[in-house]
Amino acid sequence: PLLLPDLTPQTAQFKLSRYGYEPVSVTLAITADQTNSFSTNLVSIGYVSAMQQARAYLAASNYEAAAQAAGAALNAKPGDADALAVQNEANKHLNAERQRVERLTRPKRAFDSLCADYRDANLFGEHELITSKPAAAVAQAIVGALTNSPGAFEIRQDNSPEPETYVVVGRYTFSLGILGGTERDCLVAVGQTKDDETQIWFKVLQYQIQHTVTSNGLLSYHDNKNLIPISPSRMQMTGVLETLLQQGEQMVSERIQKALGQ
Repeated sequence: PLLLPDLTPQTAQFKLSRYGYEPVSVTLAITADQTNSFSTNLVSIGYVSAMQQARAYLAASNYEAAAQAAGAALNAKPGDADALAVQNEANKHLNAERQRVERLTRPKRAFDSLCADYRDANLFGEHELITSKPAAAVAQAIVGALTNSPGAFEIRQDNSPEPETYVVVGRYTFSLGILGGTERDCLVAVGQTKDDETQIWFKVLQYQIQHTVTSNGLLSYHDNKNLIPISPSRMQMTGVLETLLQQGEQMVSERIQKALGQ
């Protein structure tokens, strides 16, 4: 507070200033035989600067920077309605963007998690398809396509681990009894990435079946089933095995494309 006594009647011009705050110009009518007073709240320079930056960032759609600048303004002036409004608007856009990105990455994340459950999954190639059909309908159609005869797959897994995301695992076994055979595991993840876009990830794991018989005692035997990945890193590849891999990829790809109506 500042008291200035014995001023002559006049319309006086004052400038109120304090370090770290915006100065204020004051016009005060001084009346004879009266005490005239004026009071105001000075605004922090840091608040003004932060709000200018926050509004500029918001207009430029730089929502992360706008939220940070609004936070700085609130530190200088806690509870300020203007700073809270900018902060809320920026956070609304940031949350929408996080949800958009999370939705985009959800199908691949589900697919990678599914593949992690299969020790040899990294030995086989993965494939991606895009459709405008809803994810739930696509997943249901893929299950139907895989279970169609001939060469029907046994559905080993069919569930939804996350919203708008579905995983399907099918298995096809060609058994020659004790002589072996082949096995195919089809891993599929389907997810809604946009309102009008669904992403499909899949791969086919293919194995040779080998049987080994061990004795558990007199006249007692145990049949051990071993799955050998059909991969150059695990066996000597032949033309027959290469053809087998191609046929497996083609079989699954054609069934999924049929489910998509392609």
